[in-house]
Amino acid sequence: MTKGSPVVPTTSHRDSAWQYGSLAGIRYGLRGRDRVKTQDEGDDPGNDQDHPSLVLLHEMGGQIESWSDMAAMLDSRFRMLAYDQRSVGMEEHADDLGRLVNSVGLSKPYWLIAAAAGAGIALVHAARHPHCVAGLVLCAAAIEVDDKRRAYLENRAVIALRDGMAAVVDSSLSRSYPTVVQRDAAAFASYRERMLASSPEAYASANRLLANMALDEVIASVQCPCLVMAGTHDVMRPPADLRRLANALVNAQGVEFVEIDSGHLMAVQTPAEVAQLASQFIARHEHRHLHRHIPSSRGLPV
Repeated sequence: MTKGSPVVPTTSHRDSAWQYGSLAGIRYGLRGRDRVKTQDEGDDPGNDQDHPSLVLLHEMGGQIESWSDMAAMLDSRFRMLAYDQRSVGMEEHADDLGRLVNSVGLSKPYWLIAAAAGAGIALVHAARHPHCVAGLVLCAAAIEVDDKRRAYLENRAVIALRDGMAAVVDSSLSRSYPTVVQRDAAAFASYRERMLASSPEAYASANRLLANMALDEVIASVQCPCLVMAGTHDVMRPPADLRRLANALVNAQGVEFVEIDSGHLMAVQTPAEVAQLASQFIARHEHRHLHRHIPSSRGLPV
């Protein structure tokens, strides 16, 4: 695999609900309100505020299909874009997001829903392009590590490269997908199968990206509304850590924190609840006054 390549699942892992495409070697999927027409097809949806645009950023080792169950439960009025992240640095990730949004003609401003380490990409992009991003929904955001975790990530990268994904999948899932949240056996089996089929090179790159992530200044500069979601059973990013993240979003215009009965991979483990909370948060802010905060009935204002 060449540097910069995304993880590409086998054909058996594809979900027919997505309209798949490729841009500069990046596999992407579209779904939702009439799906989305690319610029080449000559149908730019424009600034249609009745049909909000969402970009879904998957977790480390994830793919487009990580969002399939949750996306199926979102309001059909949304236009959605998901894509497989490349093995590149954080700035290049943010650039990829912008290129894809422009290529498929998503209306602006768009919402970013990010899982785990995908939250880093969302935060950097929102800080760099504040007028393009309507708001963030951060699901079990993984954006910083201590020295012990950094060493663990580097060791996991080495093992994946040396011995393949089978050597790291089960130990990783024991923490990110513990028994207590394995309520849907088929969903767990499907996720494990996709992870096993992932590229060891891409997975190692993602581990090292997280190990070197330092976003304090970025977090403080984000201005858009943010929903920070934490999982009660998430041992990797406990609720207390994510509440600290919510408190660090000092310039965001409307921050809400909510803890749900889930683990680290909440969009896979509890897709219905994540979809409902995200939809409600977006609806509250679609026609918002930027300086007004409307607390969630389920969330806890920070």
